[in-house]
Amino acid sequence: MNFEARVKGGLPMERNTHPSNVSGELDNRVRTPSPSEPDEAWNQPATMSLVLGIVAFVIQLVAWGLTLLEKIEHDAAFERWVRTGLGDPPQSSSDVAGVTIASIVSLAVGIGAIVSGVRGRRVAEADGLGRTRANIGLALGIVCVGIPTLVLLAFIAYVSCCIDTL
Repeated sequence: MNFEARVKGGLPMERNTHPSNVSGELDNRVRTPSPSEPDEAWNQPATMSLVLGIVAFVIQLVAWGLTLLEKIEHDAAFERWVRTGLGDPPQSSSDVAGVTIASIVSLAVGIGAIVSGVRGRRVAEADGLGRTRANIGLALGIVCVGIPTLVLLAFIAYVSCCIDTL
């Protein structure tokens, strides 16, 4: 790609093919219409940030929701055992590995949402399109990076407390 076909931020330029512009001057917006905005340029990093942010948030919801459902089932089984007194008490099968893997995946996807959100905001400053999508994706990415980080810090604090009492 030659120097004339590049703009600020390294985005490729296309020739403006609109019939009213017969001069053929270069335009810095890529003319890929989105389904929701057929006449507007599409801010791909902003949309990617929004999608990644939603995916990271859904991963967190599913992981913590399944953990909560398992806890509720265990509590109900324990109460049944206390009432009946039959057999051995139910064993808690905490799925720490599943929540950990889901948190790591969510963390990686959240970081991708943050990076895409920053890129989308830069493109939105130049074009004026997709700023809301970029901001929402960026916020969801920050939340989905913050949740696993806080859980990790709480786990470290819990483990260090337990080690001190040994």
